[in-house]
Amino acid sequence: MSREPDRSAGAGDAGIGSSRASVLVVDDMAEMRELIGRALRAEDYEVTLAATLDQARDAEPARYAAILVDARLGRDRGLDLIDALRERDPTLVGRCLVLTGGSADGIPADVAVLTKPFQPAELKDAVRSLLRGAQAEPSADPGAAGPPGHAAGPRVAEQRPIPATGADPPDVRARDVPGPDGAAQDGAAGRLLDLIRALRACDRRQLAEGLHDGPIQEVSAAILELQMQARSAGPGQRPGYVDEVTNWLTTAVGSLRRLTEPGRLTVPDGHALADVLSDRAGALLTEPPEVLIDERGTTLSPAERRDVIDVAELMLLAVGADQSSEATIAVSAARQLTIRLELSAMTPEPGGSPGDAAAVRAAVGGLARALGGAAETDYADGAWRATITIGRRPGR
Repeated sequence: MSREPDRSAGAGDAGIGSSRASVLVVDDMAEMRELIGRALRAEDYEVTLAATLDQARDAEPARYAAILVDARLGRDRGLDLIDALRERDPTLVGRCLVLTGGSADGIPADVAVLTKPFQPAELKDAVRSLLRGAQAEPSADPGAAGPPGHAAGPRVAEQRPIPATGADPPDVRARDVPGPDGAAQDGAAGRLLDLIRALRACDRRQLAEGLHDGPIQEVSAAILELQMQARSAGPGQRPGYVDEVTNWLTTAVGSLRRLTEPGRLTVPDGHALADVLSDRAGALLTEPPEVLIDERGTTLSPAERRDVIDVAELMLLAVGADQSSEATIAVSAARQLTIRLELSAMTPEPGGSPGDAAAVRAAVGGLARALGGAAETDYADGAWRATITIGRRPGR
């Protein structure tokens, strides 16, 4: 591919003071790049197209009235171009607009953002904002409300203790306490959970990059093409299905984007721990779990709040939660953190078997040992009950 940018519109001759404002568009997806160019030329802008950072640099971006750059350009970052312009002249940042199919996290607050998918009118408004010297507001996620039929929010019960278990078969009751004194090792759980969390974040970044470079880009291009064709139709000839199909596609992109939200690995400020725990653990179940929080007068640090959520998820996996199960999760915090899970079938069969009791005990006990904590497991009345106790974070 040539490193020379496409100057077929003569954009380099139209600077800040020109009657026809110049726009540089940098996007590695040919279809999206061409569609944006067509949409802007229809508004009488002078447009130069670039597929790579090298092409963008060759076009001398500082000469343009507006610079639109995709957040990801293959292996390159669109923000690298903006950073270079900032070093040359901080005021040039006001001419820049980042186009992103992913999260706006990591994009500096003084850089305008337009979230894909967008419609021609939104693109036009964003460019006009740049030319007026104003920061364009980040596009709202049109799919934030979720697609039709999206599951209802989590259920959070009033605080009450989990009912005590009755007499249970001895072969399905176990206690696993690592260490000679049975004490959980302060900090051991946190260190392991931090590593797990870092790995999950890495996986999520890779997923986000794949979605951005594939489905989100392609669907965004389809929406833009659909809207432009509808705009070119004569009076009264705009197909009635255009807006409906656009909404479907936009909702689909919103659903894809939510899969990669960084906030899914955190406990956002102002959100109740029970709500976040119910939402996160509920991903493994048809119905969100009932969550009971009893911190017993102590305050969990942000890191410990994340620990509780991650341990609860791991416990659900260890006990074998699936779409046919319902769960209650109780959390208490004193000298140590205690997470107790009760898991039962939604339609338990009379006299049903607890499954492979040895495997469940081994899974829960192994998880507790890996976290430097203690575990208890038992089965009664058609439900598994598992408890893991781990040490508090040092310096809380």
